[in-house]
Amino acid sequence: MLEIIDNLTKKKYHKKDHSDTQKKFIYKKSLIEELESKGFLELESIHKDPSSRKSALYMKSNMLLEPLVKDLKYIEISDDKRNKKVFLTEVGKKVLEIFKILI
Repeated sequence: MLEIIDNLTKKKYHKKDHSDTQKKFIYKKSLIEELESKGFLELESIHKDPSSRKSALYMKSNMLLEPLVKDLKYIEISDDKRNKKVFLTEVGKKVLEIFKILI
């Protein structure tokens, strides 16, 4: 999960000027789309309505993301009403560096 977030962040900020005072982030929507395309998020039931499908994906993604936020503190998710932002924390970055050798 950390690798996916890191890769999406690098892809977003590739060839862009970015000040070190601002944290790099990706939108939760982009993360969910990537997780679904890689097969990490799969829905058991068929949703005919696109909004109910999207809602189901968000709910299922919370099951994956909550432990990373609350228990491990590897990522942060903003409190925005819409367009939530996902940040890697310093702990998350260090863990990612440690395990880069294995990836």
